[in-house]
Amino acid sequence: MVADGAQVEGFRACTFASSKMSGRAPAEHALLRAFFRPSGDEIERLGDEAWVERAHRNLQRALEVRSAPERSWVSRWSRALPVFDDAHRARVAALEASLAGSGVSLSGACFHGSGIDAAVRSAEAAARALEL
Repeated sequence: MVADGAQVEGFRACTFASSKMSGRAPAEHALLRAFFRPSGDEIERLGDEAWVERAHRNLQRALEVRSAPERSWVSRWSRALPVFDDAHRARVAALEASLAGSGVSLSGACFHGSGIDAAVRSAEAAARALEL
């Protein structure tokens, strides 16, 4: 799935929970867990039905899911992933500048954005930098 800038509608990831843990879904079914980073006050403003619709819409786009969910649950964690501010980005930039030419490169979600996707992008950038 490709999004412009931030992930579309805050959609961050999906796990196949029934593949990770047997017995979580009946045969011929899958238990999918969708993760979002809401913007602004969406986490509280949107009701459960709106979150389920958003998850289904994004899963249709990413996985070509064809049918509506038979069951759904919504959980809210308002502080699940950190949001880095300009001061954090400035500290990371200063640290990276101090390491320039040393053969040491920083990677991981704690430096360049939280979440698995940010960690992967960070690792890829570090690997490219070390190839030079």
